[in-house]
Amino acid sequence: MRPTFIIASVSALFGVSRAINAFLRLFLRQDSGEPLLPALARNMLLSDVLLSALFWSLLGVGLAHGIAWLGHRFEWNGNLLPELARPYTTLLVPAGMTLASVGSLLVSPTFPYGVNLVLTFTLEGPFPTLLTTMLFLACLVHTISHAFGPLDAPIIRLADPWRRRAVGALVVTVALGIFIALTPSRFYEEGVGQGNMFKYLRMASVFSGTGTLDISRAEENTSPRIIEFLSRGPGMLRRYTAAAGVLARDVSSAMLEGRLYRGELRASKVNRSMFRSDEGGVYYINAPGPGLLLVPSYLIDKSWNRVFNTSGQRFQILFWQLLAALLVYEIFASARELSSELASGLTAFATAIAVPFLLFTFQIYPELPGGFLILYAFRKLVLDPVPSGLAIFSGALALSVLPWLHQKYSVTAATLAVVTVVRLLRRTPGGIHHHPYKLAFLASPLALSTFSIFLYNHALTGSLSPTATFRAVARSSFEPHSFLKGLLGLAFDLENGIFVFSPLYVLALLGMSALVLRHRYLVTPYVLVLGSYLLVIASFPYWPGAVSTMGRYILSILPLLALPLVLVVGRALRDGVLAGAAIVLAAASFAFTLSFFEDLIPSYQALLLWKRTLYSDPMQYLPSMLTDGFLGSGPAHFAKLIALVLLVALIVYRLRGRVCEEPFSVQVEASSFASMASLSAGGLILGVCALGAFLEHWPYNETVKRGPEYRETVELREGRILSVIGEHGFEGPGVWVPGGGSTRFLLTSRTKVSTLMLLVKNGPRENSIVIRERGKNNLEFSLPPEGPHRVNLLLRNPYRFEGPERRSYIYDFSVLSKGSFIPVEEGRSEDVRSLGAYVRVR
Repeated sequence: MRPTFIIASVSALFGVSRAINAFLRLFLRQDSGEPLLPALARNMLLSDVLLSALFWSLLGVGLAHGIAWLGHRFEWNGNLLPELARPYTTLLVPAGMTLASVGSLLVSPTFPYGVNLVLTFTLEGPFPTLLTTMLFLACLVHTISHAFGPLDAPIIRLADPWRRRAVGALVVTVALGIFIALTPSRFYEEGVGQGNMFKYLRMASVFSGTGTLDISRAEENTSPRIIEFLSRGPGMLRRYTAAAGVLARDVSSAMLEGRLYRGELRASKVNRSMFRSDEGGVYYINAPGPGLLLVPSYLIDKSWNRVFNTSGQRFQILFWQLLAALLVYEIFASARELSSELASGLTAFATAIAVPFLLFTFQIYPELPGGFLILYAFRKLVLDPVPSGLAIFSGALALSVLPWLHQKYSVTAATLAVVTVVRLLRRTPGGIHHHPYKLAFLASPLALSTFSIFLYNHALTGSLSPTATFRAVARSSFEPHSFLKGLLGLAFDLENGIFVFSPLYVLALLGMSALVLRHRYLVTPYVLVLGSYLLVIASFPYWPGAVSTMGRYILSILPLLALPLVLVVGRALRDGVLAGAAIVLAAASFAFTLSFFEDLIPSYQALLLWKRTLYSDPMQYLPSMLTDGFLGSGPAHFAKLIALVLLVALIVYRLRGRVCEEPFSVQVEASSFASMASLSAGGLILGVCALGAFLEHWPYNETVKRGPEYRETVELREGRILSVIGEHGFEGPGVWVPGGGSTRFLLTSRTKVSTLMLLVKNGPRENSIVIRERGKNNLEFSLPPEGPHRVNLLLRNPYRFEGPERRSYIYDFSVLSKGSFIPVEEGRSEDVRSLGAYVRVR
């Protein structure tokens, strides 16, 4: 009975906290100035609290007893119930966050609240739900697995290498399915894309149609055929040979004159992203690699569209999603060299779901294939202690392609090539000298690629400089004096900081010490490759990503961070402290992913996302590196920057030892996993909130909003405010209630409202709507087609607030539509949504 009592009690406490949270969200909408406790006592219905506590208590006990019964039924374990009580301690974390929110509002019931950040973490967005779910499920799975067997036992029991191939195929398939499912459907439509994505699509189009990259010829052949494109192969080869002859002649002439030939820039600027060759063609400054990669899928798209009389870019986006799935596999395969398959799988999919990775699975940019090629080459040339000739050749091919994706990859490719040469010239661990043919395998693709790049630049601009295309439009590509600002911006900037939008990667810093201790042979190549890319990109004038989704430029190096990250994940599978911290950071990262997918525009302009924050203005806590000044500027800029750096440093300092630490007792560690995970998660959240409270009251921090600003809100007559919470927001003066679904309405008024008139418009058929007011019986209305129809609603049970400033009422009711229709099927519009009733409040 004791485990059952513990489970029931903790679950009931969680239910009470959810009921209080629901009230707090309404309490924050009123402006009477009334203290929290009197408002809570007057408005909270005891029945609501008891029902919530009873529901969650029964659910918790039922789940635990169900798992225990299965364990006994299939003879997995004699009595699981005492062990199953442990994961329920994680529910104390959200309950504690609720208590902290109550404390914040007791200190100050009106904005600014006692600690604004506490309310944000507890009440706003998907973070609290993700944190609670992930923390509970992780501890539950750990408890069950510890009772049944090793957590990281092989999933597919086949002989190697077949099992590895099967697991790899599973990873690619699942990743591709996830990316396809999460891609907004509009990106499959022809011409759709954000930022520079259009340029790469246009490159693929013009090259497929004309065999050149001359954008001025883009309209010559907009629907090329595959056979037609292949027939241009000999002509392209002749142009390549002719350009090579011109370059050889110029180089030879210069050598005869005793000077080094560098070429002379002859291209002229068209606009900031295009230049005109001296032969008349117009070209993008962007490297052509991404566009050339799309050519096969572009040709397939055109063939598909001709056969089925459609338009779209389905296969181009599907090809990019396949590249993303292969990158997920590459992360998994590389991480598997250092840790278990389970830890590697969790690492691969966590990084794939976090921003910015997921946002670029359906947007065409060089960073995603760049990340794939860097990690692939690193695995083949560095992770493998004795690479075969085939491995070296395939890694060299990856390096040779990198500069064609973007000029910035040249330094990284060269660095990794030099590292490989040094390794080959040393003795291998087995004591056998390298084979000379391996150096030839490494050098051949790199030499051909290097020559072709010089040839490409010379043919279009007249110069051999790797940055000739940028110079042609009078733009710089390397400003080393801005390195520190760019590096800090890539990490902490409020619009682009990777540790801000994907704090999951703090775990990679945490795992660096373990990488040094356990895999010392990797450290020098790893630091050189990572540093070479960061040196270039942080010194790039457009390190924020220019006109693209946030975190674009840092994406290419993030897959490499999976190597130290997997060491943390592998240890966190058994260490509760690491697990709790990792889950908090992962939940925050995934919360940003969900927020961006609600609307992709903020991923392009992150300030729009921050403006949606209700309870605390993020400008209070986050520095801006995009403003003027050596390291950026703004109110309390350095206080924010130093606070963030210290927070990350403190997390790394306090937890780094646990990554390599062996447990004193496996049984004791397993039994305390849930409690330690709860303490770690709660402690990290408490620490962040304490730091937030410090910054909120920093004397020079002036970036504070006046108060919460709620979305989907309109003002009615007599000072009333109507807000909606549902699938669809306001469209004109009213709201579409989804077919078979409901929409919640909140009416805020300074005077009591007894009757409310609703104008309800139906679709082409009869419909029934159900109106529910808090604490009252449901009312059902049968309405004829079309409309509008008048429905008089009697409001009887408002939330009432009586503060020193004014009196305030909040009426809470919802409208449910039983019927539905799809406008496009009725010939009314192109709207494909399932709609129920259009409701307008008079």
